[in-house]
Amino acid sequence: MDAIREIASLEEAKLLAHPLRRQILQELKVPKSVAQLARELGQPHGKLNYHVEVLRRAGLVKLVRKRIKRGITEKLYQATAERFVLDGLLRELPEPLKESVQLAPLRQAMRQIERAIRAGLGFADPASILSGPVKLRLNTQQAKELSTHILSVVEDLSGWLNKENKKHVDSDDDETAEYHVMVLFYRTK
Repeated sequence: MDAIREIASLEEAKLLAHPLRRQILQELKVPKSVAQLARELGQPHGKLNYHVEVLRRAGLVKLVRKRIKRGITEKLYQATAERFVLDGLLRELPEPLKESVQLAPLRQAMRQIERAIRAGLGFADPASILSGPVKLRLNTQQAKELSTHILSVVEDLSGWLNKENKKHVDSDDDETAEYHVMVLFYRTK
């Protein structure tokens, strides 16, 4: 799996604008079957199978392994990159698509947080959510440096998490709970 993949075509950008496909790519940082995705995302198997196949044909997901489980061949898929970025292409996208692509991760996070709160999770434990906006005044160089530093921290965290997740890929350990991390760094004025 590559660390970063630059999205170079409008077709790929449209795929990333779809919230479920972004969620699938997020989940497929470790190899999973469509059945595992269906359980974890609470979506119908057929619907996920369709979206995984669309992502596979576009080269954003790949088949990494086949295994026999209860006499049935199970296919495990994995995203082809840890992160997908639109840096160069973003400037060329039509405004509605640009907005949709940029807001998709936030909308996805909001839906996940809303589901967690409805399920009685979310804010029960003080460690369950950490947030706090920080307002900064930076020049262009400082913003680039901070952005690079934040990406480095996120990549370190992703590397550590991937090592930890590999220990739990095929188990439903009652001792573990799922957490999500979202880091935002954006210009407002």
